[in-house]
Amino acid sequence: MGSLRGGGGRGLPQGLGIGLSVMTSWLYGGDPAANLEVGPLFASLNKKLEEGWFEALLERVFLKNDHFCRVLLTPSATLGEEERAEEAARLQAARDSWTEAEEAELRAQQEALDAWQSAGDTPEALAKLPMLRISDIPAKPEELPLEEGRLGDTPLLRHAAATDVNRQIYTITRQVEETLQRQNDLTAEQLSCASLLGVLLAELETEDHTGAQLQKLQRSLMGQITASVEPYGQPNLPDTCRTFFCLSFSALEAKLEQAAALAAEILTRTKFDNQQRLRELLRQTAIRTEESVSAAGHQYAANRVSAGLTAVGAVKEYAAGISYCQWLKDTEKHFEDRGEDLSTALRALSEKLFTSGRLTVSVTGAEDAACAALEKTLLARLPRTARQELPCAVKAWGVRKEGVIVPTDVSYAALGGSLLEQGAS
Repeated sequence: MGSLRGGGGRGLPQGLGIGLSVMTSWLYGGDPAANLEVGPLFASLNKKLEEGWFEALLERVFLKNDHFCRVLLTPSATLGEEERAEEAARLQAARDSWTEAEEAELRAQQEALDAWQSAGDTPEALAKLPMLRISDIPAKPEELPLEEGRLGDTPLLRHAAATDVNRQIYTITRQVEETLQRQNDLTAEQLSCASLLGVLLAELETEDHTGAQLQKLQRSLMGQITASVEPYGQPNLPDTCRTFFCLSFSALEAKLEQAAALAAEILTRTKFDNQQRLRELLRQTAIRTEESVSAAGHQYAANRVSAGLTAVGAVKEYAAGISYCQWLKDTEKHFEDRGEDLSTALRALSEKLFTSGRLTVSVTGAEDAACAALEKTLLARLPRTARQELPCAVKAWGVRKEGVIVPTDVSYAALGGSLLEQGAS
């Protein structure tokens, strides 16, 4: 709901996201503008909510539905081999059924297809494709507005740029969580724990609200809320980086103060003692991450290589890479023994990170009321600590030659090196 109202592009540039939304109806003869205005849709849903329409739907579809299906899934270690053997037998049977004339015709068709696919396009066909010219691309990247200031004692990054027609204000709070080794501020395991913390925030209940109440408040006050560990490097300095725990959310101007208060509650009053819910979320995260490794192994392999070359890559590996996936699986496997310790670690980590001394606020929006609302709510509710600028001691792993087994038929390989060592800058 929040992404629809905020005009979210599903991780794409906003214009491209809107264009794809237009095409989903336009391609099939519908109104191109059907998906651009969602206000009437939510008005209709709210009216149905008041009239008991959803209760009637649940009763008809689930409670009074006599149709059912029971599906039993049995894992097999030989299924892949069996399917390949069946496919080979099917193809061989089809080939054995051909006459010499049919086989010759099929070979001719394949040769014609190969020739067509490898042939170049005619100038007339190429002219039909829309193309960018070099002159269409600006010579320099667009400079985004940035004004550095203070919000009380807290550094403020202000981006006085227009957001969208809904006048949303995008707010990011960054909690510094540097370093791994020399200062021992965060260990490698704590980086993985911090990444899991980003998943749990806004999902677990707080001291003031249950999980269901929290979800309802988020939907009514915020467009979207995310939390993640993000490292930032410096040019030509592969051995250093600055790592942040970023909480970001968007909100309408009229609801910003309430949204910021809710963000402060999530940061400072989340409860980690519900072992059942914690285990559920941990298991879900471990499964999603393992599936992601199988589906996008090339990206994880590349990041693994980067971890051997740069501090940024090492942090990403602990926070979102194969090492993170392995930590999640191991923690979930031994949850019976480690569940209480995990709750304690999450609580201690949140108390360590979410303080005024580690905070930087970044606001995108032209409205001055945003900063006042954040100072009144978010800053006022975070524990007060002295400002800390922790020196970074994250180091790259160095060269590794390794293989990681993943449950997929596709293999991924990555090889990398440092251009800096070859004199590049």
